[in-house]
Amino acid sequence: MKQIVILTALVLMFQKIYANKSIDSLLTISNIGTSKEKIDAFNKLSYICSDTSCYRAIEYAIKAKELSQIINDRNRTAISYSRLGYSYAIASMYDKALDSDLKALKLFKELKDTSQILTQLGRIGVDYKVKGEYKKGIEYMIEAVRLYEYKKDSIGVARTNSNIGNVYLNMKDYSNALIYYKRAYEIVKVMKHHYGMGIIELAIGSAHSSCKKYELSEKYHLKAIKNIKLSGDKIGLGAVYGSYSELLNKQGNYRKALKYLGYSKRIIEEIKYKEKIPAVFIAYGEIYSNSGNYKKAIYNLLMAKDSAEHYGNIVDLKNTYKLLSENYSYVNDFKKAYKSHTLYHEIKDSINSEETKTKIANIQTQYETEKKEKENQKLKSDVILHKKELTIQKMYVVSLI
Repeated sequence: MKQIVILTALVLMFQKIYANKSIDSLLTISNIGTSKEKIDAFNKLSYICSDTSCYRAIEYAIKAKELSQIINDRNRTAISYSRLGYSYAIASMYDKALDSDLKALKLFKELKDTSQILTQLGRIGVDYKVKGEYKKGIEYMIEAVRLYEYKKDSIGVARTNSNIGNVYLNMKDYSNALIYYKRAYEIVKVMKHHYGMGIIELAIGSAHSSCKKYELSEKYHLKAIKNIKLSGDKIGLGAVYGSYSELLNKQGNYRKALKYLGYSKRIIEEIKYKEKIPAVFIAYGEIYSNSGNYKKAIYNLLMAKDSAEHYGNIVDLKNTYKLLSENYSYVNDFKKAYKSHTLYHEIKDSINSEETKTKIANIQTQYETEKKEKENQKLKSDVILHKKELTIQKMYVVSLI
């Protein structure tokens, strides 16, 4: 869970963008505007919907792509593929994400759009990383670093070095992970970029935790909390609280682990980050299970199951059934343990199939459609288009298989 939290935060790093048009205007333009105006509106709607519904984001990006191809607008087609790749990644459809991102990169290279080329190189690197093709991922990221260095873009260099470190972390090559994290850290430290410092401190803390250097890990987690608080970023603060809670759980400090997980949960509820709710209940289940309170563990894991089913989060559902199987066996309820174990393996075996992913998307789209009118009214408020972007990619707000 921690590595995904870090990946999510690194993807969002330094990319806070605020638009001036309201959702109301975008919805209107998408209905009555010119073809180009409609495409731009669909892409911006996809952009903001990534915060609340990756499936709605996919829907809008597909509309933008199809319309841009009809009018043969290569620039808007490239942008639409980029939006689509990002949205697929959030939905854990990594093959589709990679395909869309590669198509976007090809078009942006033909258009010689350096800024967009850099964005796509980073995303493709992450796509390959999440798919477990680490060497390919690093190749694209190193290409991005060289281009950022040529442009003398320190932020880009720092962000991409952080992502390379994250790839090495997943490869369990902690030495190289720390090398790249520290390269990034030196840049943001000079800039006094509190959010960047905090996120990289979190990453360094994770690397030390993986090496079972818990004292060093705690030191960097506490630094991360301080810097992200100074930045005022709620998503980042929720991530570091959750990560610190996991570290405390590993150390057997369950009371304190529950305390910081509670801080993370409150932020997630406050910002209505609904896709993370199942993961929070899973974390509660793990803490209670490790502390020997199996009844509370099962209670929270059942909450995780219900919320994962509700939001169509198949990966969290898989992880929940695995933990339910273990905890039911601890209380000698072997019938439920066997049933949960069976469901876990069924999901695990099918989770990468395109058929399963399509089914999940269809279920979620149906769920979202039923709520569409109600949500559109909410969207037609004074909320301003905003979105933080990555290198999961928000979900890449998901758990690794």
